Amino acid sequence: MYGWIGKDPDDLRDHAIVGQVGDIERLILTWERTRNRPPSDEELRGLIDEHVREEVYYREALAMGLDRDDLIVRRRLRQKMEFLSEDLADFREPTEAEIETYRTEEPDAFRLPDRYTLEHVFVREGDDRDAALARAKELLNAFGSEEASSESSVLGDHTALPSEF
Repeated sequence: MYGWIGKDPDDLRDHAIVGQVGDIERLILTWERTRNRPPSDEELRGLIDEHVREEVYYREALAMGLDRDDLIVRRRLRQKMEFLSEDLADFREPTEAEIETYRTEEPDAFRLPDRYTLEHVFVREGDDRDAALARAKELLNAFGSEEASSESSVLGDHTALPSEF
């Protein structure tokens, strides 16, 4: 931070802190999870300011070599590497026999969800609600017949909505 004073502005471009959309979304999400509400505009500006401040201090600490010969930093990095190596060590590709056993024991995991088709028949109410309701009931009763099923797209009144989903 103090080392930047008096430097050519072109040299500072390499040190620019550029926030990504994902960074701001992460800040907002963290705020929402802890406070059960989104941050106000002022609170969001504070979060972003704190994020920038943290990045400046982090970069300056690295530039000063504060990460070197620090027992706490070394232990934290070792811990992170151990977590990574444990995750990778536990991972292995299943054998064909294991896959087949799992498929046999857990068939629902491989079953596709049920699919449904909906046919929409629109009846315009117009001025006579009772007549429209009677017509709708008549169409509903006839809908199960083969004749009505083959022409379901022409039953009812015209609408801009599709008749099948």
